[in-house]
Amino acid sequence: RGILPARRRRGQLPSIFGKGERPVAQLEIVIGNKRYSSWSLRGWLALAMTGQPFAEQLVWLDKPATKGEILASNPSGRVPALIDGELVVWDSLAIGEYLAERFPEAGLWPADPAARALARSVVAEMHAGFAALRQHLPMDLGTQDPTRGRRPEAQADIARIIALWQDCRARHGQGGPF
Repeated sequence: RGILPARRRRGQLPSIFGKGERPVAQLEIVIGNKRYSSWSLRGWLALAMTGQPFAEQLVWLDKPATKGEILASNPSGRVPALIDGELVVWDSLAIGEYLAERFPEAGLWPADPAARALARSVVAEMHAGFAALRQHLPMDLGTQDPTRGRRPEAQADIARIIALWQDCRARHGQGGPF
């Protein structure tokens, strides 16, 4: 939805459009593989939810050239990074906040101040917390091993996440898909 195909190098859109028909996406997101990088997936999802057209630049992680490829567009040397003209916004949380301000009609945050405050608290906890879960169950959307990484501390993180989402759904889950 509203997404141009991935580019191989910055500044080069694939030639899927006829001459003179190519739309220019002002927004670009530099990401790692969405299967393995939850931070990349978060930034990409927030951008996709705005409904705005954008270009996607995929940088393969854990390759010798990875750091240099990322540093070419992002001073932090990490993914994701959102490029909006001359502006570079890095970190998935900062990207989400920027997009919510730039495209308020997308409704990335709840309109109600109390619901918005709760949502921001949950997002901050999800963004910075759950160290045991990250350590013992790193993201891999293709793995289906239910016994992998099930240490008690990871289970405690999972229980907290479930409680967070259940509470949010009970308080504010009416009338929307999320």
